Amino acid sequence: MEGLFVFAAAVILACAEPFAHNLIAAGTRLGIDRFLLVQWLAPLASEAPEFIVAILFAIRGNAGAAIGTLISSKVNQWTLLVGSLPPAYLLGGGGAGLHLDARQIEEFLLTATQTLLGVAALLALGGVDAAEPVRHSVRAARSDGPLCPVRCRRRSAR
Repeated sequence: MEGLFVFAAAVILACAEPFAHNLIAAGTRLGIDRFLLVQWLAPLASEAPEFIVAILFAIRGNAGAAIGTLISSKVNQWTLLVGSLPPAYLLGGGGAGLHLDARQIEEFLLTATQTLLGVAALLALGGVDAAEPVRHSVRAARSDGPLCPVRCRRRSAR
C-alpha cells in the first residue's frame, strides 16, 4: 500500500507544476486573467473525484450524502486554504505580516465567507452525520444489493 501512495505522490509532484504552467499559458492565449484561472478553474479540476462520488451517491438515491460530500469537501478545502496562507507565507520568508493587495483581500474574505456558508449548509442538512457517506459506501461495497456498484462475486458464487 505504501508503494501505491509513494507512486501517487510522485505523479502529483511531477504533474502539478507543468499543469499549472500550461493552464496559465492557455489562459493567457485566450485572454483570461491568470489569477482567475488559478483561483477558480484549477480547483474545479482538483475536485473531480468528489464530483464523481457525489454523482454516484445521487444516482443511488442518496441525495443527502451527495450534497454532504460536495459541501464538506469544499469546507475542508477552503478551511485549509485560509488557514495555510499565513504559515506558508512565513515559511517562505515573508515575515510575520501577510501583505495583501485589495483584490487578494477580497478573494481571502470571499473564501472565508464561503467556508462559513458551507458550514451553515452542512448544519442545515439537519441530522446528516459527517461520517455517513463513508459508512454508506462501505456498506454498499460489502453488500450484494442494488447499492453495490460491482456485484460481489464471492456471494453470488455460493
